[in-house]
Amino acid sequence: MKIKCGCGYVPDANRIRTYYLKDTKDFTMRKLTVSYCPECLFPIALLKEKRISDGRLFSEYISGYKVFKKIKIEKKNILYVKYGQSKKVKDDWTFGINKEIKNRKGEIVEIRQYASNFKGKKELIRKYEVNGKRVQ
Repeated sequence: MKIKCGCGYVPDANRIRTYYLKDTKDFTMRKLTVSYCPECLFPIALLKEKRISDGRLFSEYISGYKVFKKIKIEKKNILYVKYGQSKKVKDDWTFGINKEIKNRKGEIVEIRQYASNFKGKKELIRKYEVNGKRVQ
């Protein structure tokens, strides 16, 4: 199941943050996927978990302020967080690279942010000018 808003918006992979949660006494394979809708400006989330007793999968859609409450409740259970997925670096562990571009005087002119994986694939995510404006 994909995460989606009540207005029908489905966020792209770069806007999604996934929290992998610890197992509880009743549930395993717990995952909280969080994003926001740029149309109605509501946070949206999807909690997926598998019940241990019978192996049934549960999905719970959450929106609005309840998303922040759920994150606050599950904060102590977070194992790790995966931020977005780029198209080229999909389905693999990713890490960020910040590259400073300097002019001939040695001053920083631009900062480029890349998503990269351990297989050597790299994708430009954002560009920032020195004064903080986002170029791309």
